[in-house]
Amino acid sequence: MSTFVVLLRGINVGKSTRVPMADLSELLRSLGCTEVRTLLNSGNAVVNIPRATPAAFGKRVSAALAEKFGWQIPTVIKSAETFRTIAESNPFAAECKDASKLLIVFADSASRLSSVKPEPGQVGPDEKFALTEHAGYLLCSGPILDSIAGKTLLSRTGQSITTRNWATVQKVCSVLELPEFQ
Repeated sequence: MSTFVVLLRGINVGKSTRVPMADLSELLRSLGCTEVRTLLNSGNAVVNIPRATPAAFGKRVSAALAEKFGWQIPTVIKSAETFRTIAESNPFAAECKDASKLLIVFADSASRLSSVKPEPGQVGPDEKFALTEHAGYLLCSGPILDSIAGKTLLSRTGQSITTRNWATVQKVCSVLELPEFQ
């Protein structure tokens, strides 16, 4: 049995991108998941599934979402172990005073993740950016959408890249601690 974190991008931000969490849960169960916990209304789920890799499961989820909702929903799948590593490796966790100003970048592959690294001059003087093997991290002094690097990052996200703020990452980690996901 494998535990995965499912991260959907761009849902429930407008009328045309609605994905009810009950429908997402049902869809994930139809794909063979034995435990499904959705979190918030922004496309986060923790699931158990037998014999799957993140890449293969991601393809199945993307295809099922497109069939059910009629549009491509960018999907990133991380193993529970990798997700925990991303949280534990956050270089800005100790200095973060407002979780909404710390953005974590997730990608389906290392090559896609490397594409989000800002160029010199794209990180403001009050911003910090770090890229690790598994994720990117952006800490801003002000709102993410007012950040030079934040705007750059968000414009680069696409089919295989999504972001979550630090508060959401911590909530997902809490779900991963539940007995059914151990």
